[in-house]
Amino acid sequence: RFCCMLASTREARTDRIRRPPPAGMTWGAAFAEGGRADLLHSIARGGGPRERVADAAPEVSVLIPAFNAEATIAQAIGSTLSQLEVSTETVIVDDGSKDGTRRVVEEVTRAAGPGRVRLLQHPGAANCGVAATRNLAVASARSPFVAFLDADDWLLPGSLAVRLKALREHPEVTLVYGRVRSTSSPSPEREFVGSGVPTQSVHMGTWLLFENPIPTSTVMTRLESARANPFPENLRHQV
Repeated sequence: RFCCMLASTREARTDRIRRPPPAGMTWGAAFAEGGRADLLHSIARGGGPRERVADAAPEVSVLIPAFNAEATIAQAIGSTLSQLEVSTETVIVDDGSKDGTRRVVEEVTRAAGPGRVRLLQHPGAANCGVAATRNLAVASARSPFVAFLDADDWLLPGSLAVRLKALREHPEVTLVYGRVRSTSSPSPEREFVGSGVPTQSVHMGTWLLFENPIPTSTVMTRLESARANPFPENLRHQV
């Protein structure tokens, strides 16, 4: 059974990448003409613990499914590499992208240094859907804890540390999550997506009829639980 708890209403949240590129320029062009250099330089300078032995398992595996994510994937990966106090590996599974997703990930991988970012794909570079893509990432994870992140979202500073702390301090808990802050919201009142966690006991099945209370990009869980409860691959449309 999955037990859920809110790691933090502030630090564990995830931002959705929705800020527009400069006027008259696409995200891909902005990345190619300057944003890429700045981001790759920042990644190469460091951010996040690097002291662990190369063969030692990182504390958290961040799992990112990617499909035609050339415009946003570098910032998503950069946000995982800049997490302090937690050693990580970032596993990206390319779900048959037709754009420059693989090229961007390969550039970021080189900038990040050995062992920090891994790029996988399905056999034959097939497009298998987000469930199968997340399951492949889970099967490849090397850490005792896994965190999910979509390719067009990014983590705020401290996000992984606060969730990891909650899971370690509560061995009876299987899964923790936070809230999503939308950078495209037209008003502060609608800045946060979803209602967060309830203050009293609720029937999860009934809640799910009205909304998805657990944004995938804020979830951290134990590796053994993720492997024992894979995403259902017969459902093609998942959040």
